[in-house]
Amino acid sequence: MQYHVLIRRIDLIMMNLLMLPRLPQTYLGYIFLVACVAYGGVKSLEEHGVFLWLFVSILLGSIIFLLVNLLYVLFHAIFAKARNGAIGKTVYKFEDSFFIEEALGTETKTRWENIAGLYKFKKIYICSY
Repeated sequence: MQYHVLIRRIDLIMMNLLMLPRLPQTYLGYIFLVACVAYGGVKSLEEHGVFLWLFVSILLGSIIFLLVNLLYVLFHAIFAKARNGAIGKTVYKFEDSFFIEEALGTETKTRWENIAGLYKFKKIYICSY
């Protein structure tokens, strides 16, 4: 079985925006935010000083970390080129032993036992290893 799809730049951007909250590095930013809110709630009862400075530093650092992560992902999606196989016509083939992705510049052949999961986002198939 095979599927022929045309992946546009907007498809890639939307996929990245929807996948970003689920990435492991984003979880690190979430953990810092939760830690800051919890720490700030406890320390707000005490006298402000070094603790407030530390709280604000960690909070702003984690927010900046999440924004830089977002900009990095969007930058790669916006400047993706068809010759690298990121956008353009793509053929997905489902064979008995392999999952094959053929794009303009690439062809990826992966054995099914090496794929942990296969997710479909609109018309883009994403493998997790």
